[in-house]
Amino acid sequence: MPLCSVEDLEAHLVRLLDKGISASSLVVIEEHPDYPGELVFQVLHKLQDRFYSRYHDWLSPQMVLTELFNLDAFVALLEREKWTVVFDPSTAPILCDYYHWVEPLAIEGYELHPFQQFSLRRAFERDFWFFNWSTGAGKSFCAAAGAKHLFAQGEIDLVIACTVSKSKIDLCRFFEHAKLDAVIPDGDKAKRRKAWGQDHQVYVLNYEKLWVDHDLIEPAVHGLRVLYVFDECQKIVSDSIANYNKARRAFGKLAHMTRPKVWPMSASVVNGNPQRFRDVFSLGAGENPLGTPAQFEQRYADDVRIVPKKTPKGRYFNLRFPEWNEHKLTEVRHRVGSRTQVVRKTDPGVREYFKGIATIVVPITPSKAERVVMEAIIDRAWAAYHRDEGLNPYYNLLRYVCNTPEALSATDWDIAAGIRADFKGALAEVESTKLGVLNEKLESIREQGDQVLVFTHFTHLGLHLIADKIEVPHLTHYGVGQTNKESQRVKDEFKANPDITCLLTSDAGKEGASFQNARYVIQYDPLYSYDDTMQRASRIDRADSHLDGLTNYVFVTEDSVEERLWEINHARRRLSAAVQGSTEELSHGERERARRSEAENVSWLIFGSRMDE
Repeated sequence: MPLCSVEDLEAHLVRLLDKGISASSLVVIEEHPDYPGELVFQVLHKLQDRFYSRYHDWLSPQMVLTELFNLDAFVALLEREKWTVVFDPSTAPILCDYYHWVEPLAIEGYELHPFQQFSLRRAFERDFWFFNWSTGAGKSFCAAAGAKHLFAQGEIDLVIACTVSKSKIDLCRFFEHAKLDAVIPDGDKAKRRKAWGQDHQVYVLNYEKLWVDHDLIEPAVHGLRVLYVFDECQKIVSDSIANYNKARRAFGKLAHMTRPKVWPMSASVVNGNPQRFRDVFSLGAGENPLGTPAQFEQRYADDVRIVPKKTPKGRYFNLRFPEWNEHKLTEVRHRVGSRTQVVRKTDPGVREYFKGIATIVVPITPSKAERVVMEAIIDRAWAAYHRDEGLNPYYNLLRYVCNTPEALSATDWDIAAGIRADFKGALAEVESTKLGVLNEKLESIREQGDQVLVFTHFTHLGLHLIADKIEVPHLTHYGVGQTNKESQRVKDEFKANPDITCLLTSDAGKEGASFQNARYVIQYDPLYSYDDTMQRASRIDRADSHLDGLTNYVFVTEDSVEERLWEINHARRRLSAAVQGSTEELSHGERERARRSEAENVSWLIFGSRMDE
C-alpha cells in the first residue's frame, strides 16, 4: 500500500487513541517548517533522544529523514518495531513527488540501483543537481546514463564534461559506453579548433580548457541546451570571492550564453572548509540557498580568529579562521535538499551495494638512527621558530624522512645540506623502516595472489625514491612528468595483468579511476586531508567491486609529524560528516580532536608537545 497523508491530523490521532493505541508508540511525520520538502519525524518529547539514538542511521539530529529515497524502507522498519506512523496533511505533495521519483528508470544498456534511479529522476527535473555521492557510488556512470536519457528525450543538445587531467580518458569511456559521440579535444590549438568545429555530442575537458579554449568553445555552444558535468567539482569551486578562479569565470560566461543544466559531482568537496560546500550551489542559476559567504559564516561559525601572517619580505597580512560549529552544520543538507542527494556507503539503501572496507592503521616504529635524523630537523626548526622564520621547509623534510631518509640526500635544499654536513656522510647508511614494512606487506599480498595500490603523496622525493626498492612486480603512476596517455596505459596494464602485484602512485591516482581488481590499498603516508584519504581508499571500494576482504592500510610513523597529521585528519572527517549530514566510512577508531587553528598547525605538526612546554 502506498503511504498516504491523513486529511485531519488531530481527528485521526483521537481515533487512534480511542482504539487503545498508546501515545508513546505514535510517530507523526510532517513537512519541516524550515526545510521545504523535508520530512521531520515527531515522537513524544520524552522519547525523542531514545528514538534518535535507535534510528540515527536514518535521521539527522533535526529528526529529519536524511534521504527521501529511504522513506518506504524506514516506515516499514518502524512498523515492524510496533510504531504507529501517521503522515500529516503537509506531507501530501512530498509523497506525490516521492512515488514519482521512486518509479524504475529504464535506460538502454544500464542496470541502475534504486538510489541512482531516484537521484537521476530528480536531476532530470532541475537545472541544477549536485551528485554529492561517495567515491565508487557511480557518479560518472550515472551522469553518462543521464546524458543518454536527456539526448533521447530531446532535452539537451550538447554535454561539456570537465574533470582533472589524468581522469579525462576514464570519464570519456563512460560516455562512450552510453553510445554517445564523445571526444577529448586535445593536441595543439588547430586540432582543438577542429574538434570544436564538429558536431560531437560530448566534449570531455580538463578544467583549465574552459578558459584556455574559451574562444573555441563560445561559438560552438552559443544558444544551445548544454549539460555541464563537473566531475571532482571541488576543482572549480572557490574558498572565497578573492580566489574565484579562471575556470569558474569562464563557465559563468558560457552559462550566460547557453541554456545550462549543471551537474556538479564530488565525494570530497568540503576538505576542511564548509564554505566550499556552499560554493557548489553558486554554480547554479539564481541565489545560493545557503546565502553569501558572510551569511554562511555568521550562521555556522561560533567565532572567527584573525591571525597575522608574515610574508617572506617581512610584511604582514591577516588570515581568517572560523571556528565552525559542527552541530549547527548538520542542518546544511536540509537547506539544499531540493538540489542534492547525499549518498554515503554507510547509508541504508546504499551500503547493501558495497562489499565494505576495513581501515587498519599500521604504526611504524622508526629506528634509532631515523629518530636522530628527525630530531636534528626539529632542533633546526625550533631555532627557526624563535627567529620567526617560516617552518614549511622543515615540515616537508620531516614528512620526506618518515618515508625514507634518502630524501635528505636527494634534495638540494640548503637546510638539508646543513643536516647532511652534520652527519658527515652517515645518512647513506640510515635505512627506511617504513620501506621495509612495505616490502614485507607487498610480499605477503603477492603470496596470496592479490593486487594492491600503494599511494605516496610526494613524487620526486617520495615515489621515485622508493620505486626501485619495491621487491614485487610493480608499475608507477604519477602526475607531472608522465603524460596522460602513459598514465592511462599504466592503469590499464595493472587492471589487465594479475601478475603485477603493485601499482605505486602519487596522489595523481586518487581520483577518477576504479580498480576492482585490487583487494588492498596501502597509504604509505597519511594526509592532512580526510577527503583525499577517503579518495585513495575508495579506488578499490566501488559499487561494482567483487572482491571480499577489502582493506585500506595507513602507515603512520609513531611519535612524529605523521601521528599529528592523522589526528587532524580525524577532525576533518567529523567536519565533513557534519556539513554533508553523513556518517563517513573510514573504519578507524576515534582519537582526541585536534583543537588547533590552521595557523598553528605547522608548528604543532613539527613540535607536538614541545609547543606546550
